[in-house]
Amino acid sequence: MSGRMEPAVLQQVIDRGLPSQDAYDAAVARATAAATRDSRPPRRFRVSISAERLAAPYYGLAVAGAAIGQVWVGLTHLPFPDGLPMVARVAAVVLLAACLETLAVVVAAIADQRRRLGERATGWRVFSLVVAILATGVIVVGHWGELYPVAVFGTLSVSAYLLYLLHSAARRRDALREQGMLEQIPPAYGWRWLRQPVVTARARQLAAEHGFDLGASLAAARDALAAEQAERVAARRRRRIARAVRVVVRSEHQHRRDAKAAALTLDLDRIARDLEASADYDWWRAKLADRLGIAGDSGTPEPTTGQATGSRQDSDGDPSPVAPRPRQRRRQGKRQSTAERVAAAVARTPNAAPVDVAGRLSVSLRTVQRYWPKPATGGDLVAAAVAPNGVEVIRDAA
Repeated sequence: MSGRMEPAVLQQVIDRGLPSQDAYDAAVARATAAATRDSRPPRRFRVSISAERLAAPYYGLAVAGAAIGQVWVGLTHLPFPDGLPMVARVAAVVLLAACLETLAVVVAAIADQRRRLGERATGWRVFSLVVAILATGVIVVGHWGELYPVAVFGTLSVSAYLLYLLHSAARRRDALREQGMLEQIPPAYGWRWLRQPVVTARARQLAAEHGFDLGASLAAARDALAAEQAERVAARRRRRIARAVRVVVRSEHQHRRDAKAAALTLDLDRIARDLEASADYDWWRAKLADRLGIAGDSGTPEPTTGQATGSRQDSDGDPSPVAPRPRQRRRQGKRQSTAERVAAAVARTPNAAPVDVAGRLSVSLRTVQRYWPKPATGGDLVAAAVAPNGVEVIRDAA
């Protein structure tokens, strides 16, 4: 090893007095080895024989045992010629048994390879299962009536096939995870399945999709469920706002067809979202606090222009909050009819809409429209009404 000396190595060379190039190279090699040994992570305990390596010898023993059972059945039930030697009989039966016992595994291996490529390989899998059932059936039927041979040889045949299927499936899943074609293994959640089944199920899904650990998956699951709950609450609120908007839109038209056409033309959900987004919560909070007697020294703030705060604008465009109407004491004596109440409400507020009158009197909109005063006809009718900004307006009605 040769090259430019590092500062630490150079200091060692100077201290030790190594003038030759060979001595310098040896010093560099020793220093590099020491640095590498110091930076190497501590050696961990390693198992010499892994669990998967034990599958191969057991599979060989199981196949050999099943083949012995197959040979036994063949020698007992096959009609060999009388002059055929025993060695030839055994060789023929061993060949047939080996083909029958290994055919199912060979077909299953082909199916596993096709499934790693993304195919379902249904035909190969069915073929392998049929051959395995046939091989086990030959052993069971051939030794029928003898408990030990049926149990031992049948179990060896079935266990060898199932062992290969499970082992190949595990290796296939590992290969697919390395290629990013399969989700990661989620962490174990233990008793959380009983205490919080919904949160645990969502956490397991997020951990499998994004590779989160235990804590991160639980936190992400709680945040996702809280966001979904908030979205459901907001959706219900928007649906209620849309129904109220539909009532207001339909009340603006006298004819039922016109009202229905207007309600169907407008995007009520969009209006509901816009109203929800433009609400001035600070103004409403201060207003309610003032009515409850818990308002601060700042008083009731002015609402923001153009926001749905329950305020109205005058002719100059300045918002003026609507003062709450004091409740009137119920008069003693004869109770007014609904028609008289509607007429009195219209007389007090001539410019009020039917929906406003219905809300004030706590009756349905259809009832207010039924008793709504009909406009006078004929001639020039001069009517005076007070506008929202307090200016008297004179209008002609034909």
